[in-house]
Amino acid sequence: MSNLATYYNKHTISPVRQNINSMDIFFSKRSFLYKRLGLTENFFYRKNILEIGPGPGLNSLYISSLLPKKYTLL
Repeated sequence: MSNLATYYNKHTISPVRQNINSMDIFFSKRSFLYKRLGLTENFFYRKNILEIGPGPGLNSLYISSLLPKKYTLL
C-alpha cells in the first residue's frame, strides 16, 4: 500500500469525498474545475456525453445541469 493510502486509511480520509451541503458552492467548484480543464459549459450543451467510472455520480449533478443531449454513466 502506498504512503498516501496508508495515511488515508489511518485518518479515515476519502480523497474523493465531496461536500455537497450547498449545491451552489459545489456547482461553482465543478465549473471552475472544468474551465481549468478547458471544458466550458458550451462544451457539454446538446452533446452526447459518456462518463466512465462515475463513482457515486456527483459529477453527473453538474454535467446534467448543462443540458447534454444524452448523458451515459458507465
